[in-house]
Amino acid sequence: MNSEIIEKKDAWIGVKVIDSNNVNHKIAVRFDGDIQGHGQDGYSDDPAERTPNENEHVRQARVFARHHVDKETEYEPYPVEKNRPGVERAKAAIEALSQSEFAERFADLYKQVKGNGPDVDRPVPYPPSVDTHDPVVILMDLYVDADGELEAVSDIHLQYQDENASEAFVWNDDPYPDRKPDARIQMMPSFSPSLEAFKKQVVYHLRCQLRDCYIEAGVEPPEPYRVLGFGQYKIDQRYRNPEITIYEEYSEPHADVAGYAFEFDYGFGELGRSVIILNSLRKTDPAIRELINRWEQAERGPEKIALSQQLAALTEERGYTCPEILETLSEEDPDLESAMDDWFDEELNASADMAAALAEIFTLTPDVEAELSQQHSS
Repeated sequence: MNSEIIEKKDAWIGVKVIDSNNVNHKIAVRFDGDIQGHGQDGYSDDPAERTPNENEHVRQARVFARHHVDKETEYEPYPVEKNRPGVERAKAAIEALSQSEFAERFADLYKQVKGNGPDVDRPVPYPPSVDTHDPVVILMDLYVDADGELEAVSDIHLQYQDENASEAFVWNDDPYPDRKPDARIQMMPSFSPSLEAFKKQVVYHLRCQLRDCYIEAGVEPPEPYRVLGFGQYKIDQRYRNPEITIYEEYSEPHADVAGYAFEFDYGFGELGRSVIILNSLRKTDPAIRELINRWEQAERGPEKIALSQQLAALTEERGYTCPEILETLSEEDPDLESAMDDWFDEELNASADMAAALAEIFTLTPDVEAELSQQHSS
């Protein structure tokens, strides 16, 4: 991808872009990021007549043109949800917050993100047409002041699909309705064990957003943003679209993408990271999902050990190193009690927090959850 500014007007800047297929684009980028006009010589002018990949190359050229205007002028011509320099400022501002400052601003967001869990009241109720497990994106706008400090956050907004499968929103109060936010959090409901871990989770989410800013422009991200996990909702949907073949599965923690890794551990170290990756495999791989379901339903003893060994082999076959939980449970011990005790005491440190975490992240069988709780209480 190459670009240069070829024209400047009162409200827009003309940019020439040569995309990765060597197609020439001329794109008029308004100062607010809207595209005034776009001509190119390699694809149909009718989006309906382009292949999904061709439409993606056209989109990449537009995003790349915005990046060039940002680099060469004083303007930040991005929509709020893709505002790369704004996301960088917001990420740095959140990292600089003390834990008490973070809690003051983000406690409600924490509850909303955990809102699909048991005994959690969502600060913003779902619309009547939305079921608990329907896809909902939790939005919060972030404002950073001239000193780089987090100035304000909006109330929580929601993005969802209505009964007609059309995109819909619930917009709530915003401290600066006439000002473009620096960034917009776009999180899905998920587990988070504590507000302390949630701060790291939000920062990691913004790293994933920054990755998406570069990927959508057809550019390899800088090394700190070569991470796996959910970032921006709209490009996540295109990563998952089987008709678009130019992207990797960047949103999936288990994805095998050269140079990229899932680096968030929910505060539980390597075991926590491994459990998340295994759960990601469970959602996307029917064979692994079936085997895990059988493992959960099996009684302690030789059957469970055998299923653990099968699961370890299958995940290795998929190119994933099995996490410690399965390696321990795969030990050929006729009495599983000994292996389980080692796992609880040495790997999990008999932590009630870890028990709760694993119960939400990776559905535990009742006997395992009870054992964890008993170990902690004793």
